Amino acid sequence: MEVRSDILGGAKKPSVAAIDGLALGGGLEVAMACHARISTPTAQLGLPELQLGIIPGFGDMIAMKSRTCCSGYGLITGRDRVWFHLAEANGPKKGTQRLPRLVGISKALEMMLTSKPVKGDEAHSLGLVDAVVSPNELVSTARQWALDILECRRPWIASLYKTEKLDSLGEAREIFKFARAQARKQAPNLTHPIVCIDVVEHGIVSGPHAGLYKELESFQELVRSDTCKSLIHIFYAQRGTTKVPGITDLGWVPRRVKKVAVIGGGLMGSGIATALVLSNYPVILKEVNDQFLLAGIGRVRGGACALS
Repeated sequence: MEVRSDILGGAKKPSVAAIDGLALGGGLEVAMACHARISTPTAQLGLPELQLGIIPGFGDMIAMKSRTCCSGYGLITGRDRVWFHLAEANGPKKGTQRLPRLVGISKALEMMLTSKPVKGDEAHSLGLVDAVVSPNELVSTARQWALDILECRRPWIASLYKTEKLDSLGEAREIFKFARAQARKQAPNLTHPIVCIDVVEHGIVSGPHAGLYKELESFQELVRSDTCKSLIHIFYAQRGTTKVPGITDLGWVPRRVKKVAVIGGGLMGSGIATALVLSNYPVILKEVNDQFLLAGIGRVRGGACALS
């Protein structure tokens, strides 16, 4: 397991990740295992696994859009889609362990718990990537960076063992305590955010390899949970609505909405009517009598004035 997870970081030849487009989940984890990362300004980097009820650390084969690639010695590239089928991708990739060591504990927890990606420029300021260049310069810069590492003109860095971004143990425990309190407040019925925090903390307290085993153990439990199964079902169901045979494949174009009728001017109806009015749609409000209608119109006017 450790041989697989360290195949890039522990290799005798340097690897540099060249990132353009999306590097999310397993894509970012592979990039973090490299000795350096070069990004374009518009690239997006993140670990959104918690949206599926699991924690970072999953991967058999990673698909990444656009021109996300590992560069340097052993270039993998493709303009439309790149499949990484490395030994690294077949084992745990230590997403919960590498990210805190690159961007700090607080920012790493924020990125994982909110599932929000960062763009290239912010990633550079955080230390997640080492340089930001234009798409035309991306691959050539990554290749030169790898050569510079090999010839000792740049440092040979294994992200798993970086410590300069880590807080002291006492400060770290306070960060984890606060993160748990926020996670329980925002999602009291979900356990996987707490598990994610526990795994990160275990790696900080006991070392990255101990964190790896904790990550693997926790992931295997979460991936079998009802929460994970439900969130994955929702994930595919949402995407399935964009590909309905006999409808979406016929090239139909939605008709232009010219006027909208809202039945009921209560709290919900007036809110819907207000949103439509502010979006410049003509609205007809239907109520059961004049008294309710006037009250509904008043709520729409009040809401529109407050939001305009």
